[in-house]
Amino acid sequence: MVIDELLSERVSDNLEYEKRKRQIVFKINALAQKERNNRLLEVVDKFKAALDKGIEKPVAMLNQLMQGNPTPALYRNLKRLSKEDLIEIIKDKNLIKILEELEENEKPQ
Repeated sequence: MVIDELLSERVSDNLEYEKRKRQIVFKINALAQKERNNRLLEVVDKFKAALDKGIEKPVAMLNQLMQGNPTPALYRNLKRLSKEDLIEIIKDKNLIKILEELEENEKPQ
C-alpha cells in the first residue's frame, strides 16, 4: 500500500517530513472518501432493488429518510426514483446504520 511505503521511508529534514505528512493525510482522506462512496452505492443498490421488488420495510425506511430531505425527487413515484435521486436522499445519513438495517430486513424471519 502506498501509505505503508510513505511511512517506511526515512525523512531527512522537517520540510520533507511535512510534505510526507500532507501526502499521508491526503491519501487517508481519499481512501476514506472512496470507502464512503462505495458504501453509499451499496445502500443505493439495496434500496433500488427493494423498490423494484416492492419490499415494505426498505420502502418505509426510505420514506422516513425522505421526510427531512426537500429534494425534487420526493414528489415523484418511489419506483421511478433514479440512483442519483436515491444518492441525494441518503448521502448525509449514517450509511453503516442504514446498511445494517437493510441487511437485518433481508434475513429470513
